[in-house]
Amino acid sequence: MARDGRGVVTAVYLMALAAEVPPELRRADPLLDRWCSHVDAATPALFSRRLLVAGTGEQPSPLRSACWLDAKRAYFEHRETRRIYIATAHPEQHTVLVEGMGFELPPSLQESRRGAGPLHTLLLDFGPDGVLGWMARLVDAQFGKDAGAAAPATVASVVLDTAARALVIAGRPVPLTKLEYGVMQYLLARPEQVVTRDDLLRDVWGQSFSGSNVVDAVVKSLRRKLGPHGRAIATATGHGYRFAGFATG
Repeated sequence: MARDGRGVVTAVYLMALAAEVPPELRRADPLLDRWCSHVDAATPALFSRRLLVAGTGEQPSPLRSACWLDAKRAYFEHRETRRIYIATAHPEQHTVLVEGMGFELPPSLQESRRGAGPLHTLLLDFGPDGVLGWMARLVDAQFGKDAGAAAPATVASVVLDTAARALVIAGRPVPLTKLEYGVMQYLLARPEQVVTRDDLLRDVWGQSFSGSNVVDAVVKSLRRKLGPHGRAIATATGHGYRFAGFATG
């Protein structure tokens, strides 16, 4: 809660780890119950159930912005967090989250009914690199295009389209499964760095007991989809894999 100089509550926000939501609260709150059912039990997630400011509600205001900044401390206190769910009655007031920060409005989570009207859900998947990886991508998106003039003709012919969750090879989109996308994104974020199968199981699968053969199967499928670029995913014998770079041209 935020209070003014007289101690009067002027704003309140409710945030919790998904794993800490008690069963009785799930039974009492249909939206929280839907969120808990939507997120995998092995995926660390934060729930931001409400942020309200006295007199202005969800309308933009300095106090509301201050609450958001304070709430974001939870991101860094739980850097392993993979998702955040935010409830809002007015998604149109959160265009900056959707257009600039990667939040989505999943259709399956929209318009959970309440007494005063529909309550919507904004969802952000931080990706396999967690909060810090998400922040790095935001910085790259903001400043990466300022490095110089137009890209030369010899840019790599393979691109990972984060919006479509697909590879784009020579201009042609190649769909990826969720795990293929996660592995490709993880390797691209660590060029020339050896990544073990245990690393991938922990950070992409979100577990540590599936066995290395499931990782090998996904990498094999990725190489097949990459075609002549498959050698970009190099095997580090006895260790795991590394991203060796795409051929240019």
